[in-house]
Amino acid sequence: MAASGHIARAAAADHPNHPCGKGETMTIPIPHVRQLLDAPNYVHLPTLRADGSPRNWVVWMGLEDDHNLVCTSDAIWKAKDMRRHPRAAMSVADMANPYHMAAVQGRVKP
Repeated sequence: MAASGHIARAAAADHPNHPCGKGETMTIPIPHVRQLLDAPNYVHLPTLRADGSPRNWVVWMGLEDDHNLVCTSDAIWKAKDMRRHPRAAMSVADMANPYHMAAVQGRVKP
């Protein structure tokens, strides 16, 4: 499954001079996100069950061009959830510094 059309965000706490202030979000350059996703960091991927209730997965993410890839089987619930509700959001944090993070939003393509 691939998510594309992403919006990257990072915590403003990482940028003390940012006008949003502490705890807000800001748009960041994609190379920053690629670095986090290229490194061996865990990605948190929430999905929605058929009844609309959320569940969260910890996954490894791969990159192919501008697509984020989640390696999974069609039989796994995360794949079923993403086919049913193709809007996606995920977050990734640097294992060495969890305050260095990004969130990505987009649509899932099977």
